[in-house]
Amino acid sequence: GSECQVFNVGKYRRQAADGACAADFFDSKNSAAAEMRQQAASLAMDDMLKWLDNEEWSGTMAIPAVTPTTNGVRKDRVGIFDATNSTIERREWVLKECTCGV
Repeated sequence: GSECQVFNVGKYRRQAADGACAADFFDSKNSAAAEMRQQAASLAMDDMLKWLDNEEWSGTMAIPAVTPTTNGVRKDRVGIFDATNSTIERREWVLKECTCGV
């Protein structure tokens, strides 16, 4: 089995925004909110990549999905970057972030 963690960008965003956000927070014309949304996505991505590489990470926002072991040794890891990723630019950014060290 694989160890799995979900990195939900919405949780990072709600923590940064100190709770729920008004509807205008998601308006594409709201540049301050767009910057905060990108910051939340970057924090989630950084945590996921550190976790996948077995590095230190905050561990405060990920949702443990499955943590199987075989004789006490983990076999592999699957990180789920849980976000809308609805724009071409966001999908390209996710791809770049996940492949830049390969």
